[in-house]
Amino acid sequence: MEFLMTYGWAILIVIVAIAALFFLGVFSGSAPNTCQMDAPFNCIDSNSVDTVIDLQVGVLNSVKEINSADITLTLNGDPAACATTMVPDPLPSGGKTTITCVHNLEVDEKFNGEIVISYANKQGLSGKVAKGTFSGTIKSST
Repeated sequence: MEFLMTYGWAILIVIVAIAALFFLGVFSGSAPNTCQMDAPFNCIDSNSVDTVIDLQVGVLNSVKEINSADITLTLNGDPAACATTMVPDPLPSGGKTTITCVHNLEVDEKFNGEIVISYANKQGLSGKVAKGTFSGTIKSST
């Protein structure tokens, strides 16, 4: 009987631990929105709601202004999956902008993407490229 009680308490503790993990959302499967950029750019924040993914990007003062034509977004490996806009356009030197990707992904669908920005610095070097990544889960606006 003592042998069975020991195993009973051990099984009860495991069940409570698994229930706590479910309660905390460990097994929910939603990925947080993240983004990273190479210097001299900085991904400040990202958000994905319904059909829009927003990336807030900042740039150092050493970079000339950037137009939306200098930015390429690839979503889930498809370069044509995003209709890209940028506000403000052009991105001023030392400023920040919101880059928007309009897509056709479903709510709760996971995504990953790549952002490529071609730029020139104020010292005259042109043709430079900065890359970044972003990922997350599409959320519903309601």
